[in-house]
Amino acid sequence: MTGKQFIGKAKTLSRRTLFRIIPSTNLFDKWIAWVRYVLTFRRVPNFSHPTRLTEFIALQRFAAPDPLLSAFTSDKALAKHYIASKLLQMGLDPAPLLAQTLYVTKDLNDPYFDSVIGPCVVKTTHASGGVVVIREPRKLTEEDRAVLRKSLSKNYYIEHRERNYLLLTPKIMVEEFIPGQDGDIPSDYKLFVFRGHPVLFHLDYDRFTNHKRQIYDPEFNQLPVKYLKDPGTRKFDRPVHFDLMKRIASEIGKDFELVRVDFFAQGDRLIVGELTHIADAGGVIFEPASFDEEVMRPYLSKPALK
Repeated sequence: MTGKQFIGKAKTLSRRTLFRIIPSTNLFDKWIAWVRYVLTFRRVPNFSHPTRLTEFIALQRFAAPDPLLSAFTSDKALAKHYIASKLLQMGLDPAPLLAQTLYVTKDLNDPYFDSVIGPCVVKTTHASGGVVVIREPRKLTEEDRAVLRKSLSKNYYIEHRERNYLLLTPKIMVEEFIPGQDGDIPSDYKLFVFRGHPVLFHLDYDRFTNHKRQIYDPEFNQLPVKYLKDPGTRKFDRPVHFDLMKRIASEIGKDFELVRVDFFAQGDRLIVGELTHIADAGGVIFEPASFDEEVMRPYLSKPALK
């Protein structure tokens, strides 16, 4: 372990210890959100009259308009029920638009995992990362179990004071594996929606090898903006289902002030993934930094879609 890695782990442990001591109240969560914002962006947030995307994301930590719905949809398994209901309201059949859930359990020692499973994806319902992809039928390895065990131990309320995770019970979900064109994980399409208006779209590819991320406007025009990952040089055509993505994201976004709706596309099939309320734990850093405010400017005066 390098000195830098040691310092990073020490800071994380110190933060977790501090967050366990500080009372779990909305007032303290707001204070922590304020401090984290200042430390991350080196500026004071305006939570009373936000104008930046990062300020609206930070507000979701303690001031989500419907905290129960935010919590419910932060659970990947439960969120599918919510998404299915929204698709039905739109007159769409949820079955082909959602990855099939094969099994859900709270216990990594569940007998289900003693048998051969797959092809499938195994992941926890509350955490990002920690995904085990099983491309050919097999049993879980000890390495797989270690990945899932680590993911199960994550508590985003303790680690980041993301209040939507306060009461969630970590579970393990097994769902169908939907391969991309090269047989690997398909590209990931993520839309930020503000009061029902799609405002920002980013495309993630090569996520398990050399993660790249490109930023687009709501009409799929690529923007000269970096968001934590290099954009790479690959060129992408406008997705076949892009208009449907926006329709679905907009319909879901009407229930929230700000939410990110994730999609996968494989050939003619579009899959609605998960919902994210506090992207990258609030550390959404753009280059240039001015984009943070510019991207929101056209939408601040628009009425919320109902």
